[in-house]
Amino acid sequence: MTNNSTLPISELETKIIRLGEVKRNLEGELTKLKIELSTVYQLNNELNNQVSALSEELNELKATQLLRENGQQNMAISTKQRINELVKEIDDCLLLLNR
Repeated sequence: MTNNSTLPISELETKIIRLGEVKRNLEGELTKLKIELSTVYQLNNELNNQVSALSEELNELKATQLLRENGQQNMAISTKQRINELVKEIDDCLLLLNR
């Protein structure tokens, strides 16, 4: 009977050793995954910073374009006003010449 009773103990010892190995392997994998997760978080933060910077740049470009378009519209209005003034002056001159 002692032979039979030692057999389950040796099997238990073998299983405990295997479980210890599995635990160490899983701990190693967990450490690797934590490092990978940290790297992913860092990359995510960098990408978020890039997105923020690009959004700011886009807003600045939109504002610049809007100012440019407004400037062109103002220039067009000013040009039309100046042309109208010149046409009025020409009309006045023609009236004076026709007298």
